[in-house]
Amino acid sequence: MSVEPRLHPLVEPLTWDSAFFGYDVGALSLDNTADRSAIRNALGPPDNARYRLIVVSHPSDRADLRQAVADAGGQLVDVKFDYRTDVPNGSDWPEHVDALTAAATSAEVQALNALALISGEHSRFRIDPRIGHDNWSRLYRLWVENSLSGAIADIVLVHRAEDRITGFVTIKARDEQARIGLIAVDPAFQGSGVGRALITAAHAWAARQRLANIFVATQQDNIGACRFYARMGFSLATQTDIHHLWTIS
Repeated sequence: MSVEPRLHPLVEPLTWDSAFFGYDVGALSLDNTADRSAIRNALGPPDNARYRLIVVSHPSDRADLRQAVADAGGQLVDVKFDYRTDVPNGSDWPEHVDALTAAATSAEVQALNALALISGEHSRFRIDPRIGHDNWSRLYRLWVENSLSGAIADIVLVHRAEDRITGFVTIKARDEQARIGLIAVDPAFQGSGVGRALITAAHAWAARQRLANIFVATQQDNIGACRFYARMGFSLATQTDIHHLWTIS
């Protein structure tokens, strides 16, 4: 007996997220070929039965998909802006910026943890109250830890002033591209050139690695970050809606 092919997208398990949160999390990534009926099929039983949370993403210019996900019970928690810029040749290394490793002191790690929470203020993990503050803060602390260890970042750069860390950025290289994971500036030093120094250092590092582009994602609601990246020469590459659909009350 032949088996009919599945004509709708599948919810894929997010293994790491499931282990971290302690419940099954899945992801449904929709492209411009998706239609409303495909979403209804994918998000209805039996596909959603095993997941407590399904993260649904699709291009932001598809208002019909946004409505279809909302009709299925999804909540829009993020409009992700992904920015891109070319790596300039011959970028000089800025003053007051150096690399931090897994040998960082407890005080340095504590400073990075505090800054990481600032960077995540507009994230979907912070916005969705069902994630919970403890999980959100634990996630960003782990992000810092795994960046310093080299598990998810190739380098962690910090800016220092007045005998303290005033900003940091994490970078991961893949193929010919560099991606910024976390970037944050101490509020007391915002507007003083710390962010510009960190991006300049990221350019210099990427140039030394012979990379062509740098990407960084932020949220549409993070207006300050969007304006900053525009001033630094980044252009908007993609715009993606992200929804959380909780299947269990």
